[in-house]
Amino acid sequence: MSAISPELMFFLVAFIATCAWFLGRRSTRRHMPPVNQDEGASFDPAADLTAAQRVAATSADADKGAIQVQFELGELFRRRGELDRATAVHMRLRDHAQAAVRDRARFELACDYVAAGLMDRAEQLFMELAGTSSWRERALDQLVRLYEQQGDWANALRSFNELAPREQHARRAIAAHYLCELAEDALIQGDLARTAALVRQARSRQADCARATLLEARVAEAEQRPAAALDGYLATAVAAPQLLIELAPRIAGVEIRAGKPGSFDALLREFVRAGRINARQLALLPALTGTAQAERRDADTPARYQCGVCGFTSVSWYWRCPSCRSWDSLAPGLLHASQLQVRGE
Repeated sequence: MSAISPELMFFLVAFIATCAWFLGRRSTRRHMPPVNQDEGASFDPAADLTAAQRVAATSADADKGAIQVQFELGELFRRRGELDRATAVHMRLRDHAQAAVRDRARFELACDYVAAGLMDRAEQLFMELAGTSSWRERALDQLVRLYEQQGDWANALRSFNELAPREQHARRAIAAHYLCELAEDALIQGDLARTAALVRQARSRQADCARATLLEARVAEAEQRPAAALDGYLATAVAAPQLLIELAPRIAGVEIRAGKPGSFDALLREFVRAGRINARQLALLPALTGTAQAERRDADTPARYQCGVCGFTSVSWYWRCPSCRSWDSLAPGLLHASQLQVRGE
């Protein structure tokens, strides 16, 4: 079979660009009045995309450029949500004679499965690709993201530990969160020894992990060591002032038992002196930390936190944004008092 000509390649690229443009316009035309069949064009984006796919497929085994066109078509179908057509393209390429093409097709097919919510199938393909040299890092990265999406922290950590050392170092704070998630589960189950062990592992990943400090304080409180718990909560506030709202009721619960009443107030005064919070923010804190206020979610309750990445707002604290899945991206409105409205102002 002869190689694809430059003229045919130009035709294929032009078809892809034109079809993508018409597909984008189709969503806006849904709200327009119907056009008379005699007056409308006979252009069919889906049919022409399929025709372009067939033309490229005739030379896919002989020409590298045609194979690239096939992959671009598959990605276009996936972006458009036409997952059955995307998987059809990638399944065909998975049977290609060249191993490099087969591996890329398996990776793209796994991405199709993720988009379709078929996580088991995607996991299997990514695991297979993790055993190859050329796709190992990308497959492991996708496995980490897949397990994180499912809240499977043990497997997310296992896949993370197989990444290249430089990648592990760059994302060590995320690994610490995985270990803290496992520690949270152990603490809920009452396994304090396992909780403490997991927190130590989290510290080995990120020595200044504020979440690990908070968990150490919670373990100390569960073990009836109020003085150690108070020290841990105060240390957490110093390391992560964005947690002041969450820490206030915890500190209030242990400072009397620890024999150190007024510890939190003293810390807040120090924060004001150091310029970490201002007087208005300090005045807002009691209103935001009350139990009744925490349980209210009506229109009068200001959003306590906002994600710095996607803008998601919430009354509750999350270590990972529920919207964009970014870690450590929420910040309290307490630290941005201009965003808050005090009742009666």
